[in-house]
Amino acid sequence: MLATNQVSNDYEIKGIQTIGQELYLKEKWADFHFEFESADGPYNRIPTHKSFLATISDVFGTMFNDSWKEKNSVKIVDASIDEFKEFLQFFYLSRAQLTKENVAKVMYLADKYNVQECLRMCEQFMTLLLSTDNVCWGYDLAILYNQAFLKKYCEIIIALDTKAVFSSDSFLECSKDAMSNILQMNALSCSEIELFEACIAWLKSVSQQDELTNEIVQKYLGDSFYKIRFATMTLQDFTEQWIQYEQLFTFDEYKTIVKRIASKGTSLDHEMSREIFKAFSSIFPSVGCSRFISNKYSEVPYYIKNKETTKFSVNKPLFLSAIICDAIFEFIDGKFNTYEKEWVPTKMTIAEISKLADKEIILHAEDINMKRDAHTVVYLNKPILIRQGFVYAIHMEMSPPEKACTALLLKSEVKLKDSDIIIQFHDDPTRDDDKDVARGLIFSLGFKKI
Repeated sequence: MLATNQVSNDYEIKGIQTIGQELYLKEKWADFHFEFESADGPYNRIPTHKSFLATISDVFGTMFNDSWKEKNSVKIVDASIDEFKEFLQFFYLSRAQLTKENVAKVMYLADKYNVQECLRMCEQFMTLLLSTDNVCWGYDLAILYNQAFLKKYCEIIIALDTKAVFSSDSFLECSKDAMSNILQMNALSCSEIELFEACIAWLKSVSQQDELTNEIVQKYLGDSFYKIRFATMTLQDFTEQWIQYEQLFTFDEYKTIVKRIASKGTSLDHEMSREIFKAFSSIFPSVGCSRFISNKYSEVPYYIKNKETTKFSVNKPLFLSAIICDAIFEFIDGKFNTYEKEWVPTKMTIAEISKLADKEIILHAEDINMKRDAHTVVYLNKPILIRQGFVYAIHMEMSPPEKACTALLLKSEVKLKDSDIIIQFHDDPTRDDDKDVARGLIFSLGFKKI
């Protein structure tokens, strides 16, 4: 007799998984068209399906019931046809391909028509694109469309290498909101004088005026200008700036700033020195990435080479905070023996490798001493931002003792605890009898979540 509690009525239906792809940009069963200006004369048209659009976007649903109820087409004037096609992927396809050229407008459309998944995907894509050269462009978009993670990510890049950001074209082109936010940040890697000079350069750029006045400051920046912490400057530094830019301040403002400089020690936020950005503060939670398959040692040694390299990539941005290496053993007569307490001088470098260019950029270098009798833990004193879309290589160069080896069996992929963050390791030496088992010197990485 069949046990009824073992009967399943749950079946996979494959047809529904491909219907969107079959209808994307196709006239088949289309009941609405978006029209775009064409240099050749007639409008270019995109066929769409109301049911697809209204299901994903409540804004489209309302329009089809109200202002577009009697229409079978509408002209789009605030986006190009290519930008709109890229946006429509999020209604039809299971996977979307975004482009650097169109992503800003796709974010605009996603916000306008309330397609939150599209905004999230654009936010993720932006983290692949951003560097000190263009971070202010991304910062503007994050502020404009209220994308909290992207805003935080941009602020981290700005705080990590503030001077490089200030020297970029994107900084000179950033919005008033972005400039105001930067002036309010509590942690930057520049002096207050350098911040003031960057603000002056921005004001000259947006106003197209070489001679600045208090009226220009008020027009383009308003009271945000006074978020510069003049009271943290020395009297000499401020006076030198005032002599050069005295038209920026009224006489009363000048007197007030001088008094505040003269009476340092106030607890007001806008009069306290900014901190140098530290990514390892308590606001970023720590998480470990242990590669242990088990605590059991291998029976076969992994002999250490003169140059050991560990490569890894991440699916979400993180800070690298620590590197942990296995103890160095000597393998004699089938046994792992510890050395006497001596050090192995080692040169460690950490590099970022572009998947496209396959070129290494050195991010960090230091000399360390590898322990022979215990794990070696290296805590990084400066934050290293680990970005998705790149491979990172940790190189350890040394002259290991004869027969020096490690004994651990390692994973090639680690999912961080209580998260969807995956660390993928690449090009590891593997065990002869099992290619899924990695060997090497580094068995754990310490990260900080963003």
